[in-house]
Amino acid sequence: TPPAYDVGFIGNLAKWQGIEWLIDSLAFLKKENFTASLAIAGTGPEASSLRGRIREYDMSDHVSMLGSIPYDKVPQVINQCRICVSLKLDFCDSKNSSVSYSYSPLKIRDYAACGKPIIASKLPGLEEIENSRFGILVQPGDIAGLASAMRKLIDNPDLCDEMGRNARAYAEQQYSWAHTAHAISQNIVELLSSG
Repeated sequence: TPPAYDVGFIGNLAKWQGIEWLIDSLAFLKKENFTASLAIAGTGPEASSLRGRIREYDMSDHVSMLGSIPYDKVPQVINQCRICVSLKLDFCDSKNSSVSYSYSPLKIRDYAACGKPIIASKLPGLEEIENSRFGILVQPGDIAGLASAMRKLIDNPDLCDEMGRNARAYAEQQYSWAHTAHAISQNIVELLSSG
């Protein structure tokens, strides 16, 4: 059976997650007579505001607010989506060169493990998504850019399938417990030998 949703987001409904940007991008597509369905799973301080935004754009028929999902049901929800998103708004001061940060959202690991293509913000730490060809990175807040990335994947099921396979392979190689345990033990060995 085909996925129930074109696009899916799972996580905390907070301002910095960029979900308003996602809804604005769907509205942008709607103006171009391109309709995409969206599932938003999670709860948080922005839930009410997001519902209002969905009503404003008259997209209640295309956006489902699923609420809180038990963690053991998360893969089931992810697998109901064709594409998954991990959007972050960049609130760090990029002019301050002494600030160093890198994102590594757990949702990306969950999406990849389920073999889903991912659209994410172009921020430090997320380069692996494009470098390993399992998704598309877009500048934070770029409505037209996000809309274009969603349309590109929705219109191209073969590309979606290829990126999904790449995501699953990457998850097996880089996100497994065996890989993580090995990396931690290597770090411990290095720390002990340098002390």
